[in-house]
Amino acid sequence: MSAWSEFGKPYNVAMALLTMVSVGLAYYFWQEGKHEAELSYNISTIKVFDRSVSGESITVLDRQSRPLTNNVYVTEITLWNSGDGIVDASQVRRPLTITFSEEAQIIEARVIQQTHPDVAQCALEPATSNTIRLTWVHLDPGFGCKVSFIISSDQESGVSFSGLIYSVS
Repeated sequence: MSAWSEFGKPYNVAMALLTMVSVGLAYYFWQEGKHEAELSYNISTIKVFDRSVSGESITVLDRQSRPLTNNVYVTEITLWNSGDGIVDASQVRRPLTITFSEEAQIIEARVIQQTHPDVAQCALEPATSNTIRLTWVHLDPGFGCKVSFIISSDQESGVSFSGLIYSVS
């Protein structure tokens, strides 16, 4: 008997079809079971004090009661997990840092809103005069936070992010 004649038997045909269906289902459920985290963000900046318009009639002071000689901006950054996988602190290989341009002076930085604060536990840590680290414990899908920065600078400061987080796009 040849292999082709054995393959044509009803039992062998049924087993071949069952194998193909099983492989197809295994691939489908493997793809469906993949969870990928993805961080998304939104940046919004407004000028709250314009030195050129106010002249000497209004003085803005910092926390130490020193006059600010530049314009004042408020930058809000919203960061959230837009994927379907989790992002835990253990996945952070290099901390996520938020850096403003060199001439910018961060007057105040704080977390103003977060999803499930008891779980996410988002926090800011100063790194340098123009860089802040953003940390969290758990960013489950849909979790995130909004951070606010009060910046003193001649012009609107650019913002850059850096960091390395395992399995996050």
